[in-house]
Amino acid sequence: MVMSMNEVINTLIKSIKDKSVVKLRYRGEPRERIVEPYVLGMNHLGNTLLRAYQQSGFSSSGNVEGWKLFNVELIEYVEPLQSEGILVKFDPKWRPEYNPNDKAMVKIIVNVKK
Repeated sequence: MVMSMNEVINTLIKSIKDKSVVKLRYRGEPRERIVEPYVLGMNHLGNTLLRAYQQSGFSSSGNVEGWKLFNVELIEYVEPLQSEGILVKFDPKWRPEYNPNDKAMVKIIVNVKK
């Protein structure tokens, strides 16, 4: 299933506001990634970016867990993660190094409030 960029952005905005963990497929990779979405914004080239903490899943670099920067145009689909029908939430206190004013972005669309 491939979503439109608007569907991806709308899902990410809601997930950031709700502090919901999401699963996403990126760049045709063979497996999903499980991430905590923190910041959605734009860089100086006008690309829409997502800063997220990856909990598990695929990673082309081999570094599965950690902070990642995703080009939203390359996200094929994203959906909130559920466990027994309940949204899986995250707490920004888990990531004390989180910076809501991400330096990779010149414009912040939405971010998790500390």
